[in-house]
Amino acid sequence: MQIYQSVGGSLETTIAQDTKFIEHFGEQVGWRVDNKWLKCDDLDYTLAAPIGCHPSRWWNSSFGSKMTNYFFNRLLTCGI
Repeated sequence: MQIYQSVGGSLETTIAQDTKFIEHFGEQVGWRVDNKWLKCDDLDYTLAAPIGCHPSRWWNSSFGSKMTNYFFNRLLTCGI
């Protein structure tokens, strides 16, 4: 959540379902490289991986951006 907010994420960006913002966030945590989403199997799961780079598998679905927005919306609403 801290990374999401540090790049400008807010309750408003989740409500807007801002796909461009989610893409920017994905680049920051290493989920996107060269304008493409990485598959879960291509992520770094070692201790040397960047902070925040371990998403659930749902983000890699056809509803990934919407699910990411929904997830962050719930965290922000609950104050987590």
